[in-house]
Amino acid sequence: MTLASDRSAAPSTIRRGGAYKPEIRLETLDGEVVFVKDFSVCGWWFRQLIGRWLIGRECQALDLAAGLPGVPRLVARLSPFAMAVEHVGRSIAEMEPEEVPDSLWGDLERLIDGLHDRGIAHGDLKTMENILLDEAGVVHVVDFNSAVLRRGLLFRAVFPYVSADDRRAIVKAKLELHPGRVTEEERRFLEERPWPERAFRRMRRPVRRLAKWLGGKPDRPGPGRPSIRRRKEREAAQRERPPE
Repeated sequence: MTLASDRSAAPSTIRRGGAYKPEIRLETLDGEVVFVKDFSVCGWWFRQLIGRWLIGRECQALDLAAGLPGVPRLVARLSPFAMAVEHVGRSIAEMEPEEVPDSLWGDLERLIDGLHDRGIAHGDLKTMENILLDEAGVVHVVDFNSAVLRRGLLFRAVFPYVSADDRRAIVKAKLELHPGRVTEEERRFLEERPWPERAFRRMRRPVRRLAKWLGGKPDRPGPGRPSIRRRKEREAAQRERPPE
């Protein structure tokens, strides 16, 4: 993995960075359009103590997943705080239910099983923006910031629970877009969450508060997640629809 150079064309910002959130933008790098994740816009303490580590861990996850269909290719680590990955597809969070093919769910399950077999639990599939479809209808997953790698005693201990969380996130996304395809078994699986998994999820809250404190500055306001905006718009439309 080498540091990239010869960056050209004006970047297009997808999400502005903040106290503890990286900037996400599209750039043209050596003639290729890439996604760039950049923690250098964050507060000094956060980018030095956490941003650098998150970029390194995500690069490790992508290296482990290299060659697995549905995982974007790591193009380069641009700096200690930034990386560039292959630009793939469109988020299902931006799609209407009829735009999402039924085949996506089986393809997504097989992709996640492939990641787990390589010792990678994604950890943030509940964010539907991290599930993409390309023009050929191939499903991809992106953003491995929260990934847990099956390395070391601690991460080996939590790996099964994060893996189960990945599978629950798939069911939740299906419930959001294609609720009629959710089976009773899947609904029960959503409700069954063992205590170690609940404890691990609670541990994330103080970590997020620490991250905000290290950022040292407020996040810049944004439009919010497309999936949440779409859900609210749909609920508002249903309330305004006259009874039949």
